[in-house]
Amino acid sequence: MGLRYDGDEVQAVECWREVLKLDSNFELAYTGIGKSYLAAGDNKEAMRCFKIGNNKQYYSIAWKRYRNEILKDHLNAILTLVIVLAVLLVVWKKVLKKKVLQIRRERRMSNV
Repeated sequence: MGLRYDGDEVQAVECWREVLKLDSNFELAYTGIGKSYLAAGDNKEAMRCFKIGNNKQYYSIAWKRYRNEILKDHLNAILTLVIVLAVLLVVWKKVLKKKVLQIRRERRMSNV
């Protein structure tokens, strides 16, 4: 923990991995590794470690960062898709409205 506090993330992860060799179920070691990944910006790997380490608080933080990362990467595509769908809906309604009006006219003409 002291290594991580001093900013030596790489050395801290190596020490935690040594601890995991002795006890692969030591949740604190997974949390320590996850914090290092979180500080390095590797949110997906941090989530994995926090899940194994049963640390819900930090898992939630990593999840929020990972979600924001995904949204940021794909925001243009998502917004483009929403706009295209909105345009298609408007066009579909206009076409459908024309069809309905045409059917009503045909019915009126056939009744006369």
